[in-house]
Amino acid sequence: MQSGNPVRLVRHPRARRLRLRFDLTNGEAVLTMPPRASRAQAMAFLTAQQDWLAEQRARLAPPVPFAPGVVLDIFGDTLTLVHEPAQRGARWTPEALIIGGPRDHFARRVQSAVRARALALFSEQATALSARLGLGAPKVALRDTRSRWGSCTADGRIQLSWRLAFAPACVARYVVAHEVAHRRELNHSPRFWALVGQLVGPHEAERRWLATQGYHLLRLGVAEVPQKVELAPQKPVLARLFGF
Repeated sequence: MQSGNPVRLVRHPRARRLRLRFDLTNGEAVLTMPPRASRAQAMAFLTAQQDWLAEQRARLAPPVPFAPGVVLDIFGDTLTLVHEPAQRGARWTPEALIIGGPRDHFARRVQSAVRARALALFSEQATALSARLGLGAPKVALRDTRSRWGSCTADGRIQLSWRLAFAPACVARYVVAHEVAHRRELNHSPRFWALVGQLVGPHEAERRWLATQGYHLLRLGVAEVPQKVELAPQKPVLARLFGF
């Protein structure tokens, strides 16, 4: 591999074949190897995957830090991140998200403020949509997922990516509806998609946005791309490819 295209090598005791993943959050390529695979096999595999890796790196959006002066779309509004050290906590206005406290804590407090509002909003949406299906209010939790925007367990608990706060409002609502529909149909059958349509109407544009633009959300709050090591064995890490 060339030094400009580093790949991290991970030996996993349960891996049965070579698997290459590219993390659109941090720009890291990870090759998972079976315990007995050789370095020569890894290099040959990586050589064969160079075009695919180039395509993935071309998709990598620039990192957007949570810093004073940065302008973001949050819950469908265009807001400026503002730092007012003397202020306590966070304050929302129609034009800005204003964060108080020390500068060193600014990014963390932006995330905390957004997550808190996202949990309240998405929980409210999930409850209202569930009621339309004759269901009670679900338990909703937020995660920082890489491979899916939402999930629903067999007992009806819903998990959502907190980064949906930065998606268009209609897209975030579609994902909430998608998971609420799973409370009735824990599959992707025609009956399931009919339920989604019942809740939010036509949703092809929202699905297309997630497939073509959603990966940009993974780079929000990223200060810089972490240092990567070329083919340096590490503890097992399961890096997953973006998808919905």
